[in-house]
Amino acid sequence: MRNALRKKALTLTTGLVLAGSLLAGGPGAAHGEEPSTRALSCTTLHPSSGAVNVCKSWTPNGDGTFYGKWSSSGATAGVYLQGSLDGRVEYLNSEGIYDDIRKFLIRACKSGAGCTAWW
Repeated sequence: MRNALRKKALTLTTGLVLAGSLLAGGPGAAHGEEPSTRALSCTTLHPSSGAVNVCKSWTPNGDGTFYGKWSSSGATAGVYLQGSLDGRVEYLNSEGIYDDIRKFLIRACKSGAGCTAWW
């Protein structure tokens, strides 16, 4: 029980740290004053026998597209991220930005074991 509570506290702390890094400047801060309509979501993705904590933010550009950031931490060995940017699948770094995208999704994959559902 005590270990489960520690793990949950660590996951929550990691999510808060990731969220803080997404909301503070960092890459893409030159995008200008971002409106208060920014949204943020974090989760832990679990590909077969692995895990990675991910957060993503998105802000409407006003033309049906979005500007946002993603960040990850705590990836188990062999786990990597893929992104779907308007249906175009790309390998993702542990953090980055996107702009002028209508639909941005992330999934975690583990070499030889497949990928999670898109999130």
